[in-house]
Amino acid sequence: MSTHLAIVFDCDGVLVNSEEIAQEIELELLAEHGLHYEREEFCRRFLGVSNVAFRTLLNADSEQQLGVPLPDDFAERLTSRIGAAFRQNLISFDGLSNLVDTWPGAVAVASSSSAQHLINKLEITNIRHHFDPHIYSTDLVGASKPDPAIYLHAAAELGINPAECLAVEDSINGVVSARAAGMRTVGFTAGKHCLDGHDDLLLEAGAELVVESMFELKDWLEQL
Repeated sequence: MSTHLAIVFDCDGVLVNSEEIAQEIELELLAEHGLHYEREEFCRRFLGVSNVAFRTLLNADSEQQLGVPLPDDFAERLTSRIGAAFRQNLISFDGLSNLVDTWPGAVAVASSSSAQHLINKLEITNIRHHFDPHIYSTDLVGASKPDPAIYLHAAAELGINPAECLAVEDSINGVVSARAAGMRTVGFTAGKHCLDGHDDLLLEAGAELVVESMFELKDWLEQL
């Protein structure tokens, strides 16, 4: 394995199965409000953006389509439902711990999750220790993916040129963010939220290849 490459992982849908859990609840709650989305459109627009950006975009959709903003308690109800589901069903993807434990280079997390939610997910799944202290939320940079700021921040904190970093991403927004930062990028589609053809969209966005598991990623890294 190359010792010059740092791996910077997205969190949701890459380290843990949070995207598939959250997406079901988001679509359900939005439908209760009167906003209905095709799953493919929902993934394309919202996957990989921060919580603040997500709510801003949804509120604009609500104003445009329904003539009213989202309910004042929408974020609170969404957070409550998702939090309960995470405590019951959140897991890390198979093969992650083995990959990180055997990787000779640096590793980090660069996520659009809020800082506290990010830490909570890593602690629920018992993987925080793999990445401490290099766990970075877009809260730190004030810009959501696809802006490259979070990946540039992670590289700077690692003390490694972005060109010597590999980002692992499940979203188009994330791939665009990492590529704009100058990082090599691999698409990851192990999550059930990744629909048919999602691999092609990640490649079109700039991923150099797409893997379906941590085991496949590890095999590819060993050939670098």
